[in-house]
Amino acid sequence: MRIRYVPKPNVRVMEAAYKASMLRDSLRLFARHTTARKAANLGLCAAEYSLRRERVDSWPIEATIEPTNMCNLRCPYCRTGRGVEGRPKGRMRFDAYKGIIDEIGDYLYVVSLFSHGEPFLSEDLLRMAGYARDRNIASVVHTNLNVRLSDEEAGGIVESGLTVLSASIDGASDRTYGEYRVGGSLGQVLANIDAINRKKMELGSQWPRLTWQYLLFRHNEGEVEAARRMAGERGMRFRVVSPKAPDSDRSGLKGVRPTHGQGRGCHFPWTTANYAWDGSIVPCCQAYDVRDDLDGSPAGSFRRAWNNDKTRALRRYFRRIGGPVGGDVICQRCPEDYFWMSVSR
Repeated sequence: MRIRYVPKPNVRVMEAAYKASMLRDSLRLFARHTTARKAANLGLCAAEYSLRRERVDSWPIEATIEPTNMCNLRCPYCRTGRGVEGRPKGRMRFDAYKGIIDEIGDYLYVVSLFSHGEPFLSEDLLRMAGYARDRNIASVVHTNLNVRLSDEEAGGIVESGLTVLSASIDGASDRTYGEYRVGGSLGQVLANIDAINRKKMELGSQWPRLTWQYLLFRHNEGEVEAARRMAGERGMRFRVVSPKAPDSDRSGLKGVRPTHGQGRGCHFPWTTANYAWDGSIVPCCQAYDVRDDLDGSPAGSFRRAWNNDKTRALRRYFRRIGGPVGGDVICQRCPEDYFWMSVSR
Protein backbone atom coordinates (compact mmCIF):
# COMPACT_ATOMS: atom_id res chain seq x y z
CA MET A 1 0.00 0.00 0.00
CA ARG A 2 1.32 3.43 -0.95
CA ILE A 3 1.69 5.76 2.00
CA ARG A 4 0.68 9.31 1.28
CA TYR A 5 3.11 11.97 2.54
CA VAL A 6 1.39 14.75 4.46
CA PRO A 7 3.62 17.82 4.76
CA LYS A 8 3.88 19.66 8.04
CA PRO A 9 1.95 22.91 8.14
CA ASN A 10 4.06 25.93 7.32
CA VAL A 11 3.16 28.30 10.12
CA ARG A 12 5.50 30.98 8.78
CA VAL A 13 3.43 31.18 5.62
CA MET A 14 0.29 31.41 7.75
CA GLU A 15 1.82 34.21 9.79
CA ALA A 16 2.86 36.09 6.66
CA ALA A 17 -0.72 35.92 5.36
CA TYR A 18 -2.02 37.16 8.71
CA LYS A 19 0.41 40.07 8.79
CA ALA A 20 -0.45 41.09 5.22
CA SER A 21 -4.15 41.17 6.11
CA MET A 22 -3.45 43.12 9.29
CA LEU A 23 -1.34 45.64 7.38
CA ARG A 24 -4.16 46.30 4.91
CA ASP A 25 -6.64 46.86 7.72
CA SER A 26 -4.18 48.97 9.72
CA LEU A 27 -3.66 51.35 6.81
CA ARG A 28 -7.42 51.71 6.36
CA LEU A 29 -7.96 52.30 10.05
CA PHE A 30 -5.10 54.79 10.21
CA ALA A 31 -6.73 56.81 7.46
CA ARG A 32 -10.13 56.56 9.13
CA HIS A 33 -9.04 57.53 12.65
CA THR A 34 -6.23 60.00 12.07
CA THR A 35 -6.52 63.71 12.81
CA ALA A 36 -4.01 66.54 12.58
CA ARG A 37 -3.45 66.33 16.33
CA LYS A 38 -2.95 62.57 16.27
CA ALA A 39 -0.61 62.73 13.29
CA ALA A 40 1.57 65.39 14.92
CA ASN A 41 1.72 63.41 18.16
CA LEU A 42 2.53 60.21 16.26
CA GLY A 43 5.51 61.88 14.61
CA LEU A 44 6.77 63.20 17.94
CA CYS A 45 6.24 59.82 19.60
CA ALA A 46 8.22 58.05 16.87
CA ALA A 47 11.07 60.55 17.19
CA GLU A 48 11.22 60.24 20.97
CA TYR A 49 11.22 56.46 20.77
CA SER A 50 13.96 56.53 18.14
CA LEU A 51 16.07 58.78 20.39
CA ARG A 52 15.10 56.74 23.50
CA ARG A 53 14.17 59.92 25.31
CA GLU A 54 13.68 59.34 29.01
CA ARG A 55 11.27 62.24 29.51
CA VAL A 56 8.77 62.63 26.70
CA ASP A 57 6.45 65.35 25.45
CA SER A 58 4.31 63.04 23.29
CA TRP A 59 1.19 61.23 24.42
CA PRO A 60 0.58 57.49 23.90
CA ILE A 61 -0.84 56.49 20.53
CA GLU A 62 -2.56 53.36 21.82
CA ALA A 63 -3.98 52.12 25.10
CA THR A 64 -4.73 48.81 26.80
CA ILE A 65 -7.58 49.13 29.27
CA GLU A 66 -8.61 46.06 31.26
CA PRO A 67 -12.39 45.64 31.63
CA THR A 68 -11.89 42.83 34.16
CA ASN A 69 -9.21 40.48 35.44
CA MET A 70 -11.66 37.62 36.06
CA CYS A 71 -11.87 34.62 33.75
CA ASN A 72 -14.23 31.70 33.23
CA LEU A 73 -11.57 29.19 32.08
CA ARG A 74 -8.61 27.52 33.77
CA CYS A 75 -5.88 27.55 31.10
CA PRO A 76 -2.84 25.87 32.71
CA TYR A 77 -0.08 28.20 31.50
CA CYS A 78 -2.01 31.41 32.21
CA ARG A 79 -1.50 33.17 35.53
CA THR A 80 -5.19 34.02 35.78
CA GLY A 81 -6.18 30.48 34.83
CA ARG A 82 -3.84 29.04 37.47
CA GLY A 83 -5.33 31.29 40.14
CA VAL A 84 -2.20 33.36 40.73
CA GLU A 85 -3.17 36.47 42.70
CA GLY A 86 -1.48 39.63 41.52
CA ARG A 87 -4.33 42.04 42.15
CA PRO A 88 -7.83 41.73 43.68
CA LYS A 89 -10.50 40.64 41.21
CA GLY A 90 -12.94 43.16 39.84
CA ARG A 91 -14.43 45.01 36.90
CA MET A 92 -13.77 48.53 35.67
CA ARG A 93 -16.72 50.90 35.99
CA PHE A 94 -17.77 52.62 32.79
CA ASP A 95 -17.36 56.09 34.30
CA ALA A 96 -13.73 55.26 35.16
CA TYR A 97 -13.15 54.08 31.59
CA LYS A 98 -14.79 57.22 30.21
CA GLY A 99 -12.50 59.35 32.37
CA ILE A 100 -9.45 57.63 30.91
CA ILE A 101 -10.61 58.08 27.32
CA ASP A 102 -11.58 61.70 27.96
CA GLU A 103 -8.05 62.38 29.22
CA ILE A 104 -5.94 60.68 26.55
CA GLY A 105 -8.36 59.80 23.75
CA ASP A 106 -7.54 62.75 21.49
CA TYR A 107 -4.19 61.06 20.74
CA LEU A 108 -5.23 57.39 20.52
CA TYR A 109 -5.59 55.38 17.33
CA VAL A 110 -6.65 52.16 19.06
CA VAL A 111 -7.74 50.90 22.45
CA SER A 112 -7.35 47.23 23.40
CA LEU A 113 -10.15 46.18 25.75
CA PHE A 114 -8.57 43.12 27.34
CA SER A 115 -5.63 42.09 29.47
CA HIS A 116 -5.61 39.41 32.18
CA GLY A 117 -9.27 38.39 32.18
CA GLU A 118 -12.14 37.48 29.90
CA PRO A 119 -13.52 40.81 28.62
CA PHE A 120 -17.02 39.46 27.96
CA LEU A 121 -17.43 39.02 31.72
CA SER A 122 -17.71 42.82 31.87
CA GLU A 123 -21.26 44.04 31.37
CA ASP A 124 -19.87 47.36 30.09
CA LEU A 125 -17.60 45.93 27.38
CA LEU A 126 -19.71 46.87 24.36
CA ARG A 127 -20.52 50.25 25.86
CA MET A 128 -16.76 50.81 26.13
CA ALA A 129 -16.28 49.87 22.47
CA GLY A 130 -19.11 52.21 21.51
CA TYR A 131 -17.56 55.12 23.39
CA ALA A 132 -14.24 54.50 21.63
CA ARG A 133 -16.07 54.60 18.29
CA ASP A 134 -17.74 57.87 19.28
CA ARG A 135 -14.29 59.30 20.09
CA ASN A 136 -12.89 58.18 16.72
CA ILE A 137 -10.76 55.37 18.20
CA ALA A 138 -10.52 51.82 16.89
CA SER A 139 -11.13 49.05 19.43
CA VAL A 140 -9.83 45.50 19.80
CA VAL A 141 -11.06 42.67 22.01
CA HIS A 142 -9.21 39.40 22.52
CA THR A 143 -11.41 36.74 24.07
CA ASN A 144 -11.89 33.04 24.69
CA LEU A 145 -15.52 33.65 23.57
CA ASN A 146 -16.83 31.01 25.97
CA VAL A 147 -20.00 32.87 26.77
CA ARG A 148 -23.50 32.09 25.56
CA LEU A 149 -24.44 34.81 23.07
CA SER A 150 -28.05 35.34 22.09
CA ASP A 151 -28.84 36.70 18.62
CA GLU A 152 -29.50 40.06 20.25
CA GLU A 153 -26.12 40.04 21.99
CA ALA A 154 -24.36 39.00 18.77
CA GLY A 155 -26.05 41.94 17.06
CA GLY A 156 -24.89 44.20 19.87
CA ILE A 157 -21.29 43.23 19.16
CA VAL A 158 -21.68 44.26 15.52
CA GLU A 159 -23.54 47.46 16.34
CA SER A 160 -21.11 48.50 19.08
CA GLY A 161 -18.50 49.64 16.60
CA LEU A 162 -15.95 47.07 17.80
CA THR A 163 -13.19 46.98 15.17
CA VAL A 164 -11.44 43.65 15.78
CA LEU A 165 -12.53 40.57 17.70
CA SER A 166 -9.80 37.99 18.17
CA ALA A 167 -10.69 34.62 19.68
CA SER A 168 -8.26 32.09 21.12
CA ILE A 169 -9.22 28.73 19.61
CA ASP A 170 -6.46 26.17 20.10
CA GLY A 171 -7.85 23.12 18.38
CA ALA A 172 -10.20 21.84 15.69
CA SER A 173 -11.85 19.17 17.87
CA ASP A 174 -13.49 19.31 21.29
CA ARG A 175 -10.92 17.00 22.83
CA THR A 176 -7.87 18.90 21.63
CA TYR A 177 -9.40 22.30 22.31
CA GLY A 178 -10.34 21.36 25.87
CA GLU A 179 -6.87 20.15 26.77
CA TYR A 180 -5.68 23.75 27.15
CA ARG A 181 -8.96 25.72 27.34
CA VAL A 182 -10.02 23.90 30.49
CA GLY A 183 -13.71 24.45 31.14
CA GLY A 184 -14.36 25.72 27.63
CA SER A 185 -16.48 24.45 24.76
CA LEU A 186 -15.34 24.59 21.14
CA GLY A 187 -18.93 24.17 20.01
CA GLN A 188 -20.03 27.22 21.99
CA VAL A 189 -17.22 29.34 20.55
CA LEU A 190 -18.01 28.35 16.97
CA ALA A 191 -21.74 28.94 17.54
CA ASN A 192 -20.93 32.46 18.77
CA ILE A 193 -18.74 33.19 15.76
CA ASP A 194 -21.45 31.95 13.40
CA ALA A 195 -24.00 34.16 15.18
CA ILE A 196 -21.76 37.22 14.84
CA ASN A 197 -21.22 36.48 11.15
CA ARG A 198 -24.97 36.18 10.58
CA LYS A 199 -25.52 39.57 12.20
CA LYS A 200 -22.74 41.12 10.13
CA MET A 201 -24.49 39.92 6.98
CA GLU A 202 -27.92 41.09 8.18
CA LEU A 203 -26.60 44.52 9.09
CA GLY A 204 -24.29 44.83 6.08
CA SER A 205 -21.24 45.41 8.27
CA GLN A 206 -17.66 44.28 7.76
CA TRP A 207 -16.85 44.97 11.42
CA PRO A 208 -15.67 43.58 13.67
CA ARG A 209 -12.98 41.79 11.71
CA LEU A 210 -12.62 38.31 13.17
CA THR A 211 -9.35 36.57 13.98
CA TRP A 212 -8.80 32.94 14.97
CA GLN A 213 -5.70 32.85 17.19
CA TYR A 214 -4.16 29.42 17.59
CA LEU A 215 -1.71 28.90 20.47
CA LEU A 216 0.61 26.21 19.19
CA PHE A 217 1.52 23.33 21.51
CA ARG A 218 2.72 19.77 21.02
CA HIS A 219 -0.73 18.41 21.79
CA ASN A 220 -2.50 20.46 19.09
CA GLU A 221 0.05 20.81 16.29
CA GLY A 222 -1.71 18.06 14.33
CA GLU A 223 -4.87 20.16 13.98
CA VAL A 224 -3.36 23.40 12.70
CA GLU A 225 -4.43 22.84 9.09
CA ALA A 226 -7.93 21.77 10.06
CA ALA A 227 -8.30 24.86 12.24
CA ARG A 228 -7.03 27.09 9.44
CA ARG A 229 -9.67 25.68 7.10
CA MET A 230 -12.40 26.18 9.70
CA ALA A 231 -11.30 29.79 10.14
CA GLY A 232 -11.36 30.35 6.37
CA GLU A 233 -14.89 28.97 6.12
CA ARG A 234 -15.94 31.63 8.63
CA GLY A 235 -14.10 34.51 6.97
CA MET A 236 -11.61 34.75 9.83
CA ARG A 237 -7.97 35.67 9.75
CA PHE A 238 -5.82 32.85 11.08
CA ARG A 239 -2.90 33.49 13.38
CA VAL A 240 -0.49 30.96 14.88
CA VAL A 241 1.38 31.96 18.04
CA SER A 242 3.98 29.83 19.80
CA PRO A 243 3.47 30.64 23.49
CA LYS A 244 5.73 30.07 26.45
CA ALA A 245 5.22 26.47 27.57
CA PRO A 246 7.12 23.63 29.26
CA ASP A 247 9.42 21.61 27.01
CA SER A 248 7.04 18.67 27.35
CA ASP A 249 4.28 20.61 25.57
CA ARG A 250 6.31 22.79 23.24
CA SER A 251 5.49 22.20 19.60
CA GLY A 252 8.02 20.62 17.29
CA LEU A 253 6.81 22.90 14.50
CA LYS A 254 8.63 26.15 14.06
CA GLY A 255 6.16 28.67 15.41
CA VAL A 256 6.21 32.41 15.18
CA ARG A 257 6.12 34.63 18.22
CA PRO A 258 5.10 38.27 18.21
CA THR A 259 8.05 40.62 18.51
CA HIS A 260 8.28 44.34 19.00
CA GLY A 261 11.12 46.10 17.26
CA GLN A 262 13.03 42.94 16.36
CA GLY A 263 15.48 43.32 19.21
CA ARG A 264 15.58 47.13 19.17
CA GLY A 265 13.82 47.29 22.49
CA CYS A 266 10.22 47.36 23.66
CA HIS A 267 8.25 50.39 22.47
CA PHE A 268 5.53 50.19 25.13
CA PRO A 269 7.09 52.79 27.50
CA TRP A 270 6.86 55.35 24.69
CA THR A 271 3.72 54.38 22.80
CA THR A 272 1.19 52.67 25.04
CA ALA A 273 -0.90 53.58 28.07
CA ASN A 274 -1.86 50.54 30.15
CA TYR A 275 -4.58 50.45 32.79
CA ALA A 276 -5.62 47.68 35.17
CA TRP A 277 -9.33 47.26 35.91
CA ASP A 278 -9.05 49.34 39.09
CA GLY A 279 -7.68 52.35 37.20
CA SER A 280 -4.05 51.79 38.19
CA ILE A 281 -1.55 52.73 35.49
CA VAL A 282 0.73 49.77 34.78
CA PRO A 283 3.86 49.38 32.61
CA CYS A 284 2.51 46.99 29.99
CA CYS A 285 0.30 43.99 29.26
CA GLN A 286 2.71 41.74 31.18
CA ALA A 287 2.37 43.65 34.46
CA TYR A 288 0.36 41.32 36.68
CA ASP A 289 1.34 42.33 40.20
CA VAL A 290 0.47 45.56 42.00
CA ARG A 291 4.14 46.04 42.91
CA ASP A 292 4.78 47.03 39.29
CA ASP A 293 2.12 49.76 39.14
CA LEU A 294 3.40 53.08 37.82
CA ASP A 295 0.61 55.02 39.49
CA GLY A 296 -2.30 53.81 41.59
CA SER A 297 -4.18 57.11 41.52
CA PRO A 298 -7.64 57.48 39.95
CA ALA A 299 -8.12 58.53 36.33
CA GLY A 300 -7.00 62.06 35.61
CA SER A 301 -3.38 61.55 36.62
CA PHE A 302 -1.95 60.03 33.46
CA ARG A 303 0.29 62.91 32.42
CA ARG A 304 2.02 62.85 35.79
CA ALA A 305 2.52 59.08 35.65
CA TRP A 306 3.77 59.21 32.03
CA ASN A 307 6.96 60.96 33.15
CA ASN A 308 7.28 59.90 36.77
CA ASP A 309 10.38 58.17 38.17
CA LYS A 310 9.09 54.64 37.55
CA THR A 311 8.17 55.28 33.92
CA ARG A 312 11.46 57.01 33.18
CA ALA A 313 13.27 54.02 34.68
CA LEU A 314 11.55 51.76 32.12
CA ARG A 315 12.75 53.96 29.28
CA ARG A 316 16.22 54.15 30.80
CA TYR A 317 16.42 50.37 30.73
CA PHE A 318 15.99 50.35 26.97
CA ARG A 319 18.50 53.09 26.29
CA ARG A 320 21.00 50.36 26.99
CA ILE A 321 19.17 47.07 27.37
CA GLY A 322 20.01 45.43 30.65
CA GLY A 323 21.94 48.46 31.94
CA PRO A 324 21.46 50.05 35.36
CA VAL A 325 18.17 51.87 35.92
CA GLY A 326 18.48 52.96 39.53
CA GLY A 327 15.72 50.68 40.80
CA ASP A 328 13.63 47.60 40.15
CA VAL A 329 11.68 47.51 36.88
CA ILE A 330 9.55 44.72 35.46
CA CYS A 331 11.67 44.58 32.28
CA GLN A 332 14.51 43.05 34.31
CA ARG A 333 12.29 40.05 35.09
CA CYS A 334 9.82 40.20 32.22
CA PRO A 335 7.99 36.85 31.95
CA GLU A 336 7.58 37.33 28.20
CA ASP A 337 10.86 38.98 27.23
CA TYR A 338 10.59 37.64 23.67
CA PHE A 339 8.34 40.66 23.13
CA TRP A 340 11.41 42.85 22.93
CA MET A 341 14.43 40.56 22.79
CA SER A 342 13.30 38.62 19.69
CA VAL A 343 14.39 35.39 21.35
CA SER A 344 13.22 32.21 19.64
CA ARG A 345 12.18 29.72 22.30
